[in-house]
Amino acid sequence: MKKTWSLLLAVAIILWAGGCAKTKDGSAADKNEAVKFDPAQPRAGMPVTISYNSAGTPLKNAASILCIAYIYTKGSPEARTLPMTKEGSVWKATLSPAPTARGMILKFQAGDSIDNNGRKGYATPFADAGGNPVPGSFAGLAEAYSTWGNDLIGINTDQDLALALLDKEFALHPEVKKDYLPPYFSLLARLKKEEGKAQIARELEALAARPDPGVEDLSLLQYWMARLNRPDESNRFAALLREKDPKGEFVQVERFQEFSKETDRAKKAVLFERFQAEFPGSALLPQFIQGLVGAYRGARDFKKAADFFLKNADGVAWSVYAALSSDFLKNKLDAGRAAELAARAVDLARKQHTADEKPSYLTEEEWAKERDSDLGEALATRGESLLAVNKAAEAVQAFKEAVQRTNGRNASLNTRYAELLVLVPGSDPAAAMAEMEPFISTGNGTAKLKDYLRQAYIKKQGNDAGFDAYLGGLEERAHAKLLAELKPQLNDIPGVEFGLEDLEGNRVTLSELRGKVVVLDFWATWCAPCLSSFPAMKRAIENHKDDPGVVFLFVNSWERAADKKKNAIDFMVKTGYPFRVLLDLDNAVIDAYKVDGIPTKFVIDGKGRIRFKTTGFAGNPFRLIDEIEAMIEMVR
Repeated sequence: MKKTWSLLLAVAIILWAGGCAKTKDGSAADKNEAVKFDPAQPRAGMPVTISYNSAGTPLKNAASILCIAYIYTKGSPEARTLPMTKEGSVWKATLSPAPTARGMILKFQAGDSIDNNGRKGYATPFADAGGNPVPGSFAGLAEAYSTWGNDLIGINTDQDLALALLDKEFALHPEVKKDYLPPYFSLLARLKKEEGKAQIARELEALAARPDPGVEDLSLLQYWMARLNRPDESNRFAALLREKDPKGEFVQVERFQEFSKETDRAKKAVLFERFQAEFPGSALLPQFIQGLVGAYRGARDFKKAADFFLKNADGVAWSVYAALSSDFLKNKLDAGRAAELAARAVDLARKQHTADEKPSYLTEEEWAKERDSDLGEALATRGESLLAVNKAAEAVQAFKEAVQRTNGRNASLNTRYAELLVLVPGSDPAAAMAEMEPFISTGNGTAKLKDYLRQAYIKKQGNDAGFDAYLGGLEERAHAKLLAELKPQLNDIPGVEFGLEDLEGNRVTLSELRGKVVVLDFWATWCAPCLSSFPAMKRAIENHKDDPGVVFLFVNSWERAADKKKNAIDFMVKTGYPFRVLLDLDNAVIDAYKVDGIPTKFVIDGKGRIRFKTTGFAGNPFRLIDEIEAMIEMVR
């Protein structure tokens, strides 16, 4: 069996590592040579020493390194941060995984720099006492590559690899298949289309034939029969679920769906009261409360929203207090009540900051940043409410702490703070400049913030002589920092050929664009982050309007409209964006590029190679513009 293990492990490592990489001298080198384990086949419940040779990695010059191990069983992993000690040219750390662990994926960190093996992760399944892969070791890896790995480690999502790993797992350990049917079915439906649906149907029929299926089995049957468009069978299993578990999760979710669909606010309130009486202590109660608050806010009945919320606020997040405070401020309602709501938001955020239990999948540092970010947003709302009641000095302090809590990474918050530093009577221009400089030099500024810096400069100097050179120096530092951050994200994989029509019916292929840098942006008209990023993308296009070597293509995918072409044309006419839109009507291209969320952007070099991939929009248009510009610069 050890031979079987060795063969499977070798195949898996080839899959994970994505082959060999070239060293600086042009020789081939397996990137996983950077990491070794002692014992070579780590075992669950036994100490394992991790050796990391940082030469040739993004951390080659690091003075100290942390190893972050994501130890998985089923579902979300456990994150452990291990300080490493240097022995000669190799960094080492030791950990003891729990006996129930099935494997782990590593990344290494020094400050803001990360080595995650070129977005593949350093992965190893665990062995049992006989040297064989433990049950669930490959299935846990499949979950990493299909779900949590991208968010936590920054590894590329790979649905095909995930499905292959699940098939490998089930061949080795058929007994664990029942534990992984939901993700397995999702991958089959997405990747194998009709063949996959037929396979799912066979699995469901076998499951339905079991005597006395449990709640989990019935839930799976009900959901997937509906997905396969077999409503009679789905309804039958739904009835069995209600009968078997009348107070359970399925019934509660049904009630919440009924509540969500109801548009009459009075009837919605009745449904909430019934649910509250029937399911006291339900984990869904905060969602009911937020839903009813949202209904009142949507009707612009902000007073009623606040009155209802303050009577039913237990267990609801600080963000609802902050949203209601903002409603009162924006609509010039009771400023005193806005300040009261904002104060409660801050109090609750501070309590959650110290009392909430850390999720196992976050490191202590990540958890602290997440809580600090929440508290920073609450403090910003508090600052706005203090301004409304003429407490400018207190407002400045609230914004100052908000910026500190968010580590100066929120550009819009930085800009508002800069505005107050400059415009509040009696402010010190030199102190204001000292506060603003780091925002710009780290790339977390905006055009408005630079204007406020200019105003402070003039107040201090008496004129703006030398300001442009001063600002240029800060911007150069920001650009150098951005290039250093982007360098580890560089890929070098072949772009997938496509042929799509634009809105005028002209066919566009990737191969005909050889020699040009192509920015490929996957989007949909219903995708809010996509639309939020478009002003920045418009600016990026304008920056290259006279540059024939750069092409921007916006691939319209995952649309829900009946007439997808008309939907895209109507959107472009309405918004006026100067985008060249390609129509991915059957979603074939977005699937070929293995996109799991939108917006997703690819930067493809003149040889047709994918060099960068980014997903999502963090909300800072200036940062996005700078990133696009830097990526284009790096791949020319």
